[in-house]
Amino acid sequence: MKTTKTTITIAALAATFACSSVLAESRVWTDATGKTITAEQTGLLNDKVLLRLENGREINVSLETLSAEDRLLAMLNQPPKLEVKVAAKVSRSNSSLRDAGPASRYQVQEETVSVDARIRKSSSSAYEAELAAELYVIGEHENGYVVLDKTETAFTFTAGGGKEHVVSSKPITVENISGERFGAEYKGYLLVVTDSRGEVVEMKASNGTIEREAEAIIATHPVRRRDKGLDRLATLVDERHFRRL
Repeated sequence: MKTTKTTITIAALAATFACSSVLAESRVWTDATGKTITAEQTGLLNDKVLLRLENGREINVSLETLSAEDRLLAMLNQPPKLEVKVAAKVSRSNSSLRDAGPASRYQVQEETVSVDARIRKSSSSAYEAELAAELYVIGEHENGYVVLDKTETAFTFTAGGGKEHVVSSKPITVENISGERFGAEYKGYLLVVTDSRGEVVEMKASNGTIEREAEAIIATHPVRRRDKGLDRLATLVDERHFRRL
């Protein structure tokens, strides 16, 4: 799968979600036969590209008549509208008391978490370009909030790909010791959908604070580490904790 570096800033997110599309400036468009025209893209409706000529006249051009490069650009300029539904399944259990020494006993709460994100194309306009989805599962560790798991997938909304794509995290098991700051517990999720240029098309978080911390979350890299007080690898944490929520 082709990996594209994603950079998100609060200003970029605001610009992305303030309007439904980012349209190109006036440029030279080329059709499949090599003929050219100078125009500005003003929209994309079904399989038609809306272009404004230099004299101000607007025309509709079929996507199929454009060169492969310009057909891709026309779709990238106006990404599809997406409907995203995310479901998190969390099961919890408490273990029996464990001895940690002559004068210390503790109980461990175990959580098993899996998150499914369903991404559906709700707009009717054609969009054959590849999209990428990143699903982050967030937990709280002794020093702050951390990325427990990250799942990446690439997909398209072509005839073969359909209008829906599902991203699923693998089941994650974490432990938290009662009365102590050891272990971790599930706190939420972040889903980011980007186009082939790394531009954000859609983002959904379990709460506003996680959404505001999107840039820091994306910058983390989940690693495996043995937690104090636990006798097995029980949690995925990052050495650089993003700001406490």
